[in-house]
Amino acid sequence: MISKYIDWNELSSFLDTWNQLGGSHEIELSAQEPLLYRYDNYNIVDLVRLFNNKGFVVSITTNGQLLYKYYKKLRPAGLSLLRIS
Repeated sequence: MISKYIDWNELSSFLDTWNQLGGSHEIELSAQEPLLYRYDNYNIVDLVRLFNNKGFVVSITTNGQLLYKYYKKLRPAGLSLLRIS
C-alpha cells in the first residue's frame, strides 16, 4: 500500500537525524490546508507537539476554516506563530 504521508515513527527518526546534522529548527506548515492533517490517530496538534518536542519552532499558515477545532490546543502543543490567509 502506498501512503501519502511518511510513517509517524519514520518522521520522528528523521527529525532526530536532522537535529544531529544541524538542520534548521524552523518549521512552517502551510501546504494545502495544514489543519486537515490526519495520519492514523494523529492530527495537526500531535504533529505540532512532535516538532516542538524535538526542539523545532513551529508556525502554521491556514485559511482558518477549521481553526475552531484546534485553536485551544495548538498553543499548548508548542505552536509559535499562527497566520491566517
